[in-house]
Amino acid sequence: NSKYPFTKEEANNILTIKSIIKAKKINNITVYKYGLYLTSVAAKILNINTIKVVEMYQKLPIKNIKELNIDSNEIITVLHIEPSKLIKTIQNDLIINILNGKLINDKDQLICYIINNRKRWIKNG
Repeated sequence: NSKYPFTKEEANNILTIKSIIKAKKINNITVYKYGLYLTSVAAKILNINTIKVVEMYQKLPIKNIKELNIDSNEIITVLHIEPSKLIKTIQNDLIINILNGKLINDKDQLICYIINNRKRWIKNG
């Protein structure tokens, strides 16, 4: 397709960098979602100090979903629901709230948040 012989991964990286640049800002969610390398490349293009991006990454309260202090089985147990795509939605909600400093990555706090927000995800619950 392209006159440049990029691998699929390289082409995807270019698209990611373009989308970060288009957003014109870098925050915790950007660094979490796209990782330090791609975010740093975009930061250079945007004239954002890459040292700030590195510091932002280092200070992330959570760097990947494996660091979330509640797993999918525990969410299923807390909500008494069947495994479904809803679990991923709940995990993403938790992660965004942790990255934005609205929640602490503490199992008890996460469980309380899930119980208190049950009606947002489960209409007849």
